[in-house]
Amino acid sequence: MAFVWIGQGLAHVRQIRKAVRRCGAPAEVKKAYGVGLHLHTNIARDVVALMQQILERAKQFPAEAESLVILKQDTDALEKERTAILDTDTKQDTKRANSPLATRERNQTANRIRIRIRIRIRIRIRIRIRSRSRSRLRLRATLPNSMQRGILRSPVLRTSSSRTTSIELSPRTRIDHC
Repeated sequence: MAFVWIGQGLAHVRQIRKAVRRCGAPAEVKKAYGVGLHLHTNIARDVVALMQQILERAKQFPAEAESLVILKQDTDALEKERTAILDTDTKQDTKRANSPLATRERNQTANRIRIRIRIRIRIRIRIRIRSRSRSRLRLRATLPNSMQRGILRSPVLRTSSSRTTSIELSPRTRIDHC
């Protein structure tokens, strides 16, 4: 419901700013009515502040407001919309303040989910590490002792004319394959 009031109030504010701009008012008056001011249209606080600024200026200088074609009906409608936005905003704040248990429960549930996900990720990482270390152990069991110690680093593949392939691992070790 607040969005409806913000939309209507914003439409009135735009009309008033447009009227002030078209009347050729001095820079001070334009500034007082918020002409040229950047407005965050999706933030209720900003819209309400500009509405309040326009209403205060119109009440302070009624002759100026009439010369800018800002009627009493416009200021009354703007005041009504401003109070409606403030009332709706207050209602939403009280609802938010009165429901800390719901917020707390939601946060606890979210934290439990995050913890479970972290645990599952850690378990999967551990499983991968264990499987890799097991495959390394199997590989080490099939290698000669000199390779297990890391002495042999670069195997050289050599083929002889008698169709036997030998891998020369180092000057000390040689593995022949037929």
